[in-house]
Order: sequence, then C-alpha cells, then structure tokens
Amino acid sequence: MPTLEEANAIFLEGAAELRYSYVKRKITKNKKETWTKTMPEGNVYTMSYYRTIKYAKDFDPNMFMMVMDVDGPGVTYITIKTARALHAAANRLFNIQLMLKGSGRKGEQAISDVQFPVGWGEERCCQGLANIGWTIYREARLPPKAVGFGVKLPRHYIDTVMFQRRRMVRGFCIHLGSGNFSVPVSVNDSMATVQARTAMQYPMLNVEIPTIEYSAIEHLLDNYTMEEQFGDKPTASLLRRLDELAEDPRRAQHDDDVYDSLPTRLQKIAAMTTDIHHDFKWPLVAFMHTSLRMEPDEIVSWVWNNCQWHDLDSLSKTSYHVYYTSDWCDKMEGQRGWYKDKQGRKKFGGGRPIPAWVYG
Repeated sequence: MPTLEEANAIFLEGAAELRYSYVKRKITKNKKETWTKTMPEGNVYTMSYYRTIKYAKDFDPNMFMMVMDVDGPGVTYITIKTARALHAAANRLFNIQLMLKGSGRKGEQAISDVQFPVGWGEERCCQGLANIGWTIYREARLPPKAVGFGVKLPRHYIDTVMFQRRRMVRGFCIHLGSGNFSVPVSVNDSMATVQARTAMQYPMLNVEIPTIEYSAIEHLLDNYTMEEQFGDKPTASLLRRLDELAEDPRRAQHDDDVYDSLPTRLQKIAAMTTDIHHDFKWPLVAFMHTSLRMEPDEIVSWVWNNCQWHDLDSLSKTSYHVYYTSDWCDKMEGQRGWYKDKQGRKKFGGGRPIPAWVYG
C-alpha cells in the first residue's frame, strides 16, 4: 500500500501545470487560504496540491485526465450510489474500471486518462471529455431530478466545469476547508467507509488510473453541447463548434425538399442526434413557418419523422412548442412598434423573427 505522499506523486505525475494552496496565518490569527505556483514549505498533510487535467507536452501532448466530479452537500448516499453507477456504466460501455476518488469534502470523483488523436487542440479534446462523461452519465440511467449533469438545480450533480480548458483537480492531500483528505476509495465502500478513508482511518488504496483510447470508443459516444449554449443566445464559441460539425449521413435527408431548403446551420441542427437546447429549436421552427410557409401540423410531422433528438420523446410536447413558436412568429410578423423577443427583452420593429446567426 502506498503512503499518501507516494499516491499524490503518482497522481500529479506528468501534469502540464501545478498549483498549491496553504493556510496563511496573519497576526490576528485569522486563517486565509493562499494560492501559489511556487511550491511552499509543507507536505500533503499541511497544504493542497492541484494539477491540470492536461498533461505536459514532454510527457504526452495528447493525454488528458477525465474527471467526473459528483458534487453535492457532502458525502451522502446519493453521491456514493452515483459514483457506483458511473463506475458500472463505464465498465459496460468501455470495459474499463474508473478510479474512484473521495474529494475530502463533497462527494466523489470518477477518473480516467484519455488518449486523444495526434494534432487535436485543447478545446477539441475537452469537448471529447464532455462527450465521454455525457455518454457514461446517460448509460448510468441516473434520475435527472436527483443527479443533474452540468445543472446545479438538483442538490447533487456532475460538475461539467471539469471538462473545460485549464481545469485543475486536487491531488491526494488534505482538504484545507474540511480537514479531511482526498484519497482513493473503492467501488464497494459504504458511506461510512468513504468517510473513514477521507479521515485517514484506513490504509491507502493503490492508485490505478485507467487509460481510454478516444479513437477506439468515438463511435460509441453521444455529443454533448457544453454549458455555453445555455445563455440568452448562442455564443460565438458554440456557433464555431456548430460550424465544425460534419453533417450526419444517417440523418441528413438530402432527398427531402424541406431539408434542402434550410440554411447550413439549421441543416446541422436538424441532423444532430443529441439533446437540443431550445435556443436551437425555435429558430428552426420559425424558419420553417415564416420562410418555407409550413403550417404547424406540417412542421410537427417533419420534425417527428426526420429528427432524432434525444429529448424528442413526446408528440404532444413537440406540438405545443411548434404551435407556440408559430403563433409567436405570426404575431411578430404583423407587429409594428415595440414588441418582446423570446427572452422578454423589448425591441422595436417587426418582420421575420429569424436570428442573424442562422445565416452565418
């Protein structure tokens, strides 16, 4: 069994960048956590070590660490159950055993290394990490109302910030806020055992981080659109990723007159097979209704028969959104003067309610 120092050294090996945090005591004896790039005097029992999810170029320029961070109000039955479900899902999908890590304060983390193809940039690799995490989450079949993915509405969620550029993860060391330790845990550990391990009451487990070859599993993955799409309007980076998407030959209906009449970006949205945010759906419906002059019933029928969005599971719900958007378009086209857009912002004018990004 390794010591805490040995386990931490294995975990930090090859990191592109390291950070350290320690408690600085002022004359008033108040504690203040201080961050530094330069390693201060201390050890794993007195300060926290952090590493980037990206590995150094001289170690492996195409390697990233995937961290599925199960967050919550603390170590609870749900965090333990979620970590087990993610571990089992990854085993079913990719035949690997994710390493489980107690965070020292809130929940657990399921971790693996991912080897990406040569020449991929960091942004593309991070999107790949999100795709793997999202696919594992869906396979785990966790109740969305109990455990969200990148959504902080439930008390427990998988924090997708760990799939973004320049993210850092704590090594095997003390958690300065709680006084507990971040350590490896077993998939068979009970909640009491996890709490005991983070209190250093049990011997350390071996550090075994599996490696996933991205090119070998890419055909199994679902695409996940990062959190940037959840603002008032699509951001530049989101549209850039949309433009980089290749049309899916399984979904692109090139012999369909409606599909052929759509702008390129709307064609890609119609061809996507992942969850589609409303900011992407309503411009497609609005274009069909205002530019192609399709009636709501025709739009519902076309979407239902030609799109395979993951959240397209209710005909009545789809009909409601199509009829609502079509009615809003009709009102807006005849509107002269002040009106409210889809986000409730007051604007002056009228005309076709198609956002400019649709046409590039």
